[in-house]
Amino acid sequence: MATLTTNTSTDAVGFRGKPGVTMYAKGTWGSGTLTLAISPDGSNWFSTTSTLTADGFKTITDRVKAVRATLAGATNPSLTIWFV
Repeated sequence: MATLTTNTSTDAVGFRGKPGVTMYAKGTWGSGTLTLAISPDGSNWFSTTSTLTADGFKTITDRVKAVRATLAGATNPSLTIWFV
């Protein structure tokens, strides 16, 4: 679980190549966009087309080593994010 209160990225969360990751997000958005990023090695990051602008979830089926979420364009956000 992570909380974002500024336009920034969460810490990376490891998934060790497991298939499928779901990102859940809930809170005050401040008109921001949350984008799921994936990494094959924990160092190089790639944005996905999985984005949220309101409470909800997005699932990807790719095998990844790590994931993180990046919030952009928000004013006074307070989001809680979970990766499962």
